[in-house]
Order: sequence, then C-alpha cells, then structure tokens
Amino acid sequence: MQDALGVLGWSPETFWRASLVEYFAAIRGWNDHQHGKSGKPKPMTRDEFDDLVAWDQKRIEKLRQKQAHG
Repeated sequence: MQDALGVLGWSPETFWRASLVEYFAAIRGWNDHQHGKSGKPKPMTRDEFDDLVAWDQKRIEKLRQKQAHG
C-alpha cells in the first residue's frame, strides 16, 4: 500500500479495488518508466571507496594537526 499511495500516487480506494495482478503491472510500468532507476545510488566501486577513505584520512589528519597547534 505504501508503494501504491506514495510512489504510484494511487488513492486508497484505487489500491483496494485493484487486483494483485493490476498492482504488480502498475509497479512494473512505473519501473519501466523510470528506466530501471530505483532511487538508490549505484554501488560504490573499490576505487571510489579507496578514494573516499583516503580523502577522509586526509581530513582527519588536518583536524588532528589543527588541534595539536592550537
């Protein structure tokens, strides 16, 4: 029901009157319309993860140096 009302924009009446087949067809149609996008970010690659970790380590080191000096 959450997907029907929140994603598809159906009213409660529409949801309760729809068959399970109609509901799944509507979800598939919405997914096709979104070109397979789920709203979720793509999984991070190992290189992206390593870059993020390196950036974070540099940020932490700068904070430590700042605290040490003052």
